Amino acid sequence: MKKILALTLAAAVLMLSACGIQTPAESTPLGTLPTQETTQTTIETTPAQTETTVSTETTDKTTAETTTAETTTEQAPVILPGYSIGLSFVSNGDGTCSLSGKGECHDEFILVPPVSPKGDTVTAVDAFAFSGDETMHSIILPEGITKIGEGAFADCPVLTEVKIASGLTTLEKGVFEYCIRLIGVSLPDTLRVIEERAFYNCQALEALYLPVGITEIGDSAFENSGLRYLNLPSALREIGKCTFKGCTSLVRVEFHEGLYEIGDEAFSGCLFPDGISLPTTLRVVGENVFNFSNFAICAEYGNAYYLPSRTNPHFLLWKTSTSLIDNFTLHPDTSVIAAGAFRGCMLPQTLILPNTVVAIGDRAFAHCMGIRTLSFGNNIEIIGAQAFSQCPIEELVIPHNVRLVDERAFEYSGAHRLTLQGGETLHELAFAFSTNLKSVTISAQTKALPARLFYGARLLNEIRYAGTTAEWEALPKAENWNEKMGGLNPDGTKCDFCLVICADGNIVIPYEQD
Repeated sequence: MKKILALTLAAAVLMLSACGIQTPAESTPLGTLPTQETTQTTIETTPAQTETTVSTETTDKTTAETTTAETTTEQAPVILPGYSIGLSFVSNGDGTCSLSGKGECHDEFILVPPVSPKGDTVTAVDAFAFSGDETMHSIILPEGITKIGEGAFADCPVLTEVKIASGLTTLEKGVFEYCIRLIGVSLPDTLRVIEERAFYNCQALEALYLPVGITEIGDSAFENSGLRYLNLPSALREIGKCTFKGCTSLVRVEFHEGLYEIGDEAFSGCLFPDGISLPTTLRVVGENVFNFSNFAICAEYGNAYYLPSRTNPHFLLWKTSTSLIDNFTLHPDTSVIAAGAFRGCMLPQTLILPNTVVAIGDRAFAHCMGIRTLSFGNNIEIIGAQAFSQCPIEELVIPHNVRLVDERAFEYSGAHRLTLQGGETLHELAFAFSTNLKSVTISAQTKALPARLFYGARLLNEIRYAGTTAEWEALPKAENWNEKMGGLNPDGTKCDFCLVICADGNIVIPYEQD
């Protein structure tokens, strides 16, 4: 019987081999997916086992690939060779970031990478990012930074050198103030504005190249710095208040045509042993711009000191030599009268300005109580704020060339009549508190009537307008342009309206009841 069973089993094994069924030694290696043909054969023979094996292997492989990708993203920061490591960045969430501080970086000479470790492009330096750092000697910023925040490098006592690549347009407030050892700063040609106190008290800063495209330098930007020579940019239009005040080492400044405004005390304390020459485009000159620290740069004529221009040795009137002037004469070539030039002076009753005068600075004749008659030249363009405040001028005629009458220019005047001949821009309170003013004539070219233009002129009940009633209605007016205007007759009785007399009829403006 046993022989019969053995022969039967042997025959079965031979039959299976003949049908092509693989033995364990011939099966697919671990981790290798079978071919389609093999899979089909296996499924037909042992479907449950084969499906489970394929599913498990595929899932394991997918999971391994996903895990590997995630690990690479989180654990592989962008490290650029040669750049400082450990700096702190704040992502903006849009592929850009800002440099927010020194972080864990211990470098004394910092080279900022163009991208953060997370791959964001560096486009800004945050406000006060390195303020007060006591170990940083130099820093180089990459191209593409468009903003350096307020006080970003302020009060860094050992910082000596800074390089800023192309892209930056504005140096913000106090960015380098109190960097007392700062010697070299490389500014990009894209720079347009230097804001207030940017280099305040940078005592070691003797030389600085200012890019030609800069149009504005703010208040106290270089106050108390160590600058010795200065070539101002050709595009510069405005110098702020106290910008170079206290720069006692400043020997020479090169001005260029195009400069329009110099603020109060901008060069106060600067000696200029070689003198200066101002551009003919200058129109607004602040008070005590040079503070008369060196009278050798001035020319004296009659009762006043002058500063020279490129083409005219008496271009800029600066200051009176005495407050009591009996025989007042302006140089016939005077172009700009500086702010505060004659403030509080006792001038003769008649003031005649030559035709060459194009601008009168703020407070230039304020509190000159003797002036009764005022005659402008034909080329006057600008009348500054409070220029004739509290001058008892009896009649005012503003010539047609005037394009700006600044705020409070003629407040507390003694004028009975006022004539505006041109299309001047009038500012708030320009003729306020003119308590004698009874009649005003306005040109049809006047651009607008600003707020409280005739505030406190209680006798003003008549306006003569050269245009039509429709043009008067279309003339832009501040909502309170006539606030506290009129309301009284010359005899002190109440007046209920102002009459606007136009070329084709009249308009009645009722007064609000007090």
